[in-house]
Amino acid sequence: MSFRPTGKGAGSGIFVAGIKEAQKGLEEYFEQVFSDIAEKNFQEIGADTVEEMRSDAPVVTGLLRDNIDITSVSAEQLVIEAQADYSGFVEFGTIFQRAQPYFSPAVNSFGKSFLASFGRDANYAWKLIAGKYSSGGFAGLKAI
Repeated sequence: MSFRPTGKGAGSGIFVAGIKEAQKGLEEYFEQVFSDIAEKNFQEIGADTVEEMRSDAPVVTGLLRDNIDITSVSAEQLVIEAQADYSGFVEFGTIFQRAQPYFSPAVNSFGKSFLASFGRDANYAWKLIAGKYSSGGFAGLKAI
């Protein structure tokens, strides 16, 4: 992006170039980040989270462990469910049984892993797209 004064003397004004390229670059970046990258990270880290939940779930018959799955994944959301009828009783306990958390610890790990992975991938995408639209080191901004 280039700025240069357009006024004479004490006059004011500014000339800006490169806005269209910057806009195209930002649109491409957000499309990639919020579709491809988000969904990819949800799938990968979601699968790891399910494995962590399964390994932490107490096993008597295996029904609880075997019924923890990803039920929905998209660029907007990831849904993991423990579908055994008694899943919540194991996680939170009852007046007769102590809590045996297997779900919430994995959810906490998921958040940290997702943010690190998503941030890394989004930063990489930004560098690729910035290079495509750049001149003078600024994404989508062309010097005149």
